[in-house]
Amino acid sequence: MEYSEQERTENLEQVLQIRDGRIYPAQALKAFMITTNPVIAKSDCLFYAVKATGDPIF
Repeated sequence: MEYSEQERTENLEQVLQIRDGRIYPAQALKAFMITTNPVIAKSDCLFYAVKATGDPIF
């Protein structure tokens, strides 16, 4: 998995892992503004997250 925005590319394996077709956190996270609405997830995002300490992930 990769995330790209303009000239920035991040390795999402630092954040999420897929095992047996399910998504799991790769580290302790604080997730917020989570949606289960597929329209919002596709047009904006599924959720925002920071490290459990509150620090940015990247």
